[in-house]
Amino acid sequence: VADDLRLLMEEHQRLANRTLGVVEENEEMRVLIGQVREDNEHLRHDNFQVSTRVLSLEGSASERWVGFAPGILYFRNWHRTAKGEDVQLSSDLSIAVGRGFLAATGVVIGNDEGLAIGDGPCRHFGTPGCFSSYYELEVDEITAAPAGSGGLYVGMSLQSGEEITKHPRREFDGWLVGGNRKAMTVRASCGPDTTDEKLPDTFAPSADERDLRDARRALKLLRTALPPLAKGKAEEVELRDSWSSEGLRMGDRVGVLFRCNREGGALMRISVNGAIVATHHFAEAPCAEAVGFLTPVIRLAGTGKAAKLMPGLAPPSKMLADSLGGSR
Repeated sequence: VADDLRLLMEEHQRLANRTLGVVEENEEMRVLIGQVREDNEHLRHDNFQVSTRVLSLEGSASERWVGFAPGILYFRNWHRTAKGEDVQLSSDLSIAVGRGFLAATGVVIGNDEGLAIGDGPCRHFGTPGCFSSYYELEVDEITAAPAGSGGLYVGMSLQSGEEITKHPRREFDGWLVGGNRKAMTVRASCGPDTTDEKLPDTFAPSADERDLRDARRALKLLRTALPPLAKGKAEEVELRDSWSSEGLRMGDRVGVLFRCNREGGALMRISVNGAIVATHHFAEAPCAEAVGFLTPVIRLAGTGKAAKLMPGLAPPSKMLADSLGGSR
């Protein structure tokens, strides 16, 4: 009996020591939670101050720059869902890989193979009414392709990634250059619920009534230049330049600059590793007043198997100056 009592007392002492340790840890957790609450309150206060400053800056920019659109989230990666069925994206959405059979032979009309869209619009460079849209990509992978298949196509889309995702056939209105010395104009078919009441994402209007009026006026100009079609279409023409994207190599940086002219038509200029290699005028493109923000779009085809989107870059000064000098 004495031994059992001694064992029970030792076990009781161990339990008391463990309980004391738990109480001390509980007190430490209380202190830690209090610190987290204080830090969270400071962060909320700092976030409020930053938001106020950003709104002040955007308000000032809106007053000084006509056409400035606050709150725009420019592209950072490829859009998660606005892509061809064959296209696979990397885990961080920066690289798009095409695996379609038709696109691998250079056929991109009548299918969505190799299609990849940016997750936001391009930045504007220039002045209101006289701006250019620009983005760059890096060739991440090339593959063997039949002779004459060309390479990837690069260009701009009037529709955003969300709008293209909603289209049953992933169609869009846009302009591309690439392949085997080709320039391509594509038009989307309009759905049965297409109305002029909903403003397209290209205008990115704010709640300001003046901006809404300007956007609706621009929409009328856009509908005149690009009337809605019952059936989508694509037209290819030969590039005047001898450049073919089939010659691109891994690591090459491709720059795409697009500028609508005041009187109508648009200029697209392509650079590879900083050197201008192709320039094309799209005569049927709408005037600058009818177009808002444009979204990067590519077709992975021919030798072009994978491409990485490079956000936050500005066009080379020479490329921008040449586009202004070459516009009408």
